[in-house]
Amino acid sequence: MNQLSETTIDSTGHKLADANGFIQAKQRWLEQIDLHKDNTQVLMNAALYFKLNNKAIAIKCLKQA
Repeated sequence: MNQLSETTIDSTGHKLADANGFIQAKQRWLEQIDLHKDNTQVLMNAALYFKLNNKAIAIKCLKQA
């Protein structure tokens, strides 16, 4: 995942969903948001990751970018 900025993981909704993987990826993205608060690309990629599963975080990232 470190090399794949466009990766998404769904927590529920279909047979390929991975709740544990989603939690891990969410934590990694939150860490990246905190480490790169001024990096527009990181914030935009994080917003794309969260756009379906956590709109509040996605909106926060877009506003911060």
